[in-house]
Amino acid sequence: MRDLLDRLDGWRDEQIEFLARLVNHDSGTDDVLDVNRVGAILVERLEGLGFGVRRVVNDRFGDHLVGDKPGTGPKRFLFVGHYDTVFPSGTAKQRPFRIDAQGRAWGPGVYDMNSTPTRSGCRRPRARSSAPRRAAPTAWGSWSRRARVAST
Repeated sequence: MRDLLDRLDGWRDEQIEFLARLVNHDSGTDDVLDVNRVGAILVERLEGLGFGVRRVVNDRFGDHLVGDKPGTGPKRFLFVGHYDTVFPSGTAKQRPFRIDAQGRAWGPGVYDMNSTPTRSGCRRPRARSSAPRRAAPTAWGSWSRRARVAST
């Protein structure tokens, strides 16, 4: 368990940097341009991790993203989330990402929308251990909440 905690702690700075990047970009549900700008950040990260990413265009609420990464391991992973927030354009500048003295993160969407991709595998792997591992096939998908509700 200590080894796992040490590995996770080793990713802390990178995860916080990525979270800050997401939080400091507006992505209000009703602002297609802002939502798609955050989507571009996620596409960049996912492609850097070896995912093939495709956009499902949604002109009203922002595009959906579907990422696939092949693997040969015995398990499969599916990460699903959204990357829009309820905050209007300009909120990120008014309340930018910060960490307080108690170590709590603050900013629009920090605990909901923006932390989901950070926790769900949108992080770059550190140096691999010497033990060989087979990567599991992985899928990653996200959408605008309203787009999902509106399409059902």
